[in-house]
Amino acid sequence: VATAFSILSPFARSAGVDYPFTLGVASGDPLPDGFVIWTRLAPVFNAVDGRGGLNRAVPVRWRVASDAAMTRIVKQGEVMATERFA
Repeated sequence: VATAFSILSPFARSAGVDYPFTLGVASGDPLPDGFVIWTRLAPVFNAVDGRGGLNRAVPVRWRVASDAAMTRIVKQGEVMATERFA
């Protein structure tokens, strides 16, 4: 059972985004074999275009660990956050 998680965006800075998680990160829907992690990349959360200021796709790496210090990684991956869905 994972007790801590971390969403990492090592490529966000290279895409010109300093801190894209202005709306936070959350988890929920716990099941015996997993849970949901969700966020919306929105470096400018109140951008007029409704896209949170994200103007191109950004790869986001994520990690789930079984300890708060994030030393025992149990799962990790990468997804693309597109400007349409942030």
